[in-house]
Amino acid sequence: MAHLISIICVVNDAQEETLAIPLSSINNQMGFEFDQLEVVLIDNGRYRLSDPGQFKLFSNLNIRYVDAEEVLAWEAAFNRGIDLSDGQYLLFMGPDGMLNQTSVLQSLTTAITAHPKAELLSGLVLAQDITRKRETVYKVGQDLTTMRGTCVKRDLLARTKQRWAVMPPYSDELFSRVLTQLAGERATVDEIFYSRFTHRNVSPEVMAPATPDLSPDWLRMIGAYLHQLQAYDQDVYDNAVARVFIRFYTQMAGIPTSRRQALLDELQQLLAQHRAAWPQVLRVIDQVKQRDKSPRAPWNKWPKQFAGYVQTFDGYLTQGGVAVSQDKH
Repeated sequence: MAHLISIICVVNDAQEETLAIPLSSINNQMGFEFDQLEVVLIDNGRYRLSDPGQFKLFSNLNIRYVDAEEVLAWEAAFNRGIDLSDGQYLLFMGPDGMLNQTSVLQSLTTAITAHPKAELLSGLVLAQDITRKRETVYKVGQDLTTMRGTCVKRDLLARTKQRWAVMPPYSDELFSRVLTQLAGERATVDEIFYSRFTHRNVSPEVMAPATPDLSPDWLRMIGAYLHQLQAYDQDVYDNAVARVFIRFYTQMAGIPTSRRQALLDELQQLLAQHRAAWPQVLRVIDQVKQRDKSPRAPWNKWPKQFAGYVQTFDGYLTQGGVAVSQDKH
């Protein structure tokens, strides 16, 4: 009989004493029937666990330990967990993650019952970090660019044929972005589901937060994101291309002048690959401009500059114009 929820946790060279933190957070759940749950532990790193048998101490858990025959990237390890698990819903966890409260699985099953059509169910995420002054700081919120704290319905993965792709440091954001766009319904719970903690003996690599700043790597990730959307839903894809174009201009003002031309070149190459969508992108931009009268919107804050930005790319993409230069913006 299939389980309701599978929690897939990758080891990624963590040691038993560190893994006891995420596993104990699952074992200590209350108000939840544990026969509905399986934990799939993928030992994917260069160093195998010395004694995974000690996890039998977590007596509430049905732990399936998978000793990978070769070193796997954490993204590939998650894919292995998807293949080997049988849960209707999947929750991904790194060795530096834990369920924040003893009521998380109870709240999650309540949300599943209340929203049977939801393909994504998300709670809040608590992230711990340490500053340069060795001060511990915390951040709490909803984050749609990560799978931390989000439970995905297996049917969504089967319908869209989505898998984790290795694209550091944006693998997590890519997977999350695509699923967010393709999910038929999303339910949110105003409770901290997932906590990411810091520990000297564990790498923060798995689903690590990536910088939100524009960069060539981020634009290449966005290129992969757009190609995946294009294969499934034309309207979603057209809107996504338009949002990328607008976001780029909004954030470009905060980019040092010395870096802008390289980023414009990357955006130019990206949009050239999606040239056929450009007429619809222009229509979406016009629709957004009509709806958004905020003074902070670029078409209201810098109307002439934004019009020039659109016109320059329009010339390049539709009329064989010259390469886009930062001098024009």
